[in-house]
Amino acid sequence: MTARLLVSVLMLSAALLAAPSRVALLYSDHGNSRHKDDYDKTMPRLGWSMTHFENREVGKLVPRLGEFDILLGSALFNYSNAQPLGKHGKELLDFVAKGGAIVLTDLNYTQHVNWLRELGEDWAVKLVPQDSKTHSTSWHDWGHVFYSLPHKVSLGGTWMGLAAGPAWTVLGKGKDGAATALYRSHGKGFFYLSCHWPHHENTLRNLWRGLQFHRQGLVPHLPNVETLDLGKNELAFS
Repeated sequence: MTARLLVSVLMLSAALLAAPSRVALLYSDHGNSRHKDDYDKTMPRLGWSMTHFENREVGKLVPRLGEFDILLGSALFNYSNAQPLGKHGKELLDFVAKGGAIVLTDLNYTQHVNWLRELGEDWAVKLVPQDSKTHSTSWHDWGHVFYSLPHKVSLGGTWMGLAAGPAWTVLGKGKDGAATALYRSHGKGFFYLSCHWPHHENTLRNLWRGLQFHRQGLVPHLPNVETLDLGKNELAFS
């Protein structure tokens, strides 16, 4: 990869990040809606706007998806009063295809993942129980923009892992090889699923940058970010 290409990518990256993101936060009322405010302090620091929707209000959210860039599922987002999110599969897929991102955290409960199968068999994701004392994310795809541009970020671990078909890309794994984070592009946007929660500021910045790249038809992957040697590494786009 030439230095000129790297500089071009970084300049585009900086320009794309300048615009603020618009977030729709999905949460449930479990525990007195204890995760409703998980991002209330984070969003102002990022300069982003956020609108809260309890999962029972998904029928009100769906017609407004075009007002947002990211649909963010907080911890326990469909834990209580579980909604048949797959019922809105067409609208959710259209939102992503047009350049939106669906970012779901805390995928440790069946009601958080079972609806994905309704999008199509190749969308199905299953839970894999783990040892809560030892399960952590021990491998990351450090070259992926979600973990590397502009910040190096990592995932925590939980008591569950994820299993999915080849249409999904594994971005994080536990010691036993079970996935802790999954990614799938669709049109100009993507789905990003993780057992971990919450996402911190730098992770959200990376996800927003990744979404901006997707909208431009670019998904840069840097094979060795920490030891990038201009003139020797290659930058692959998919």
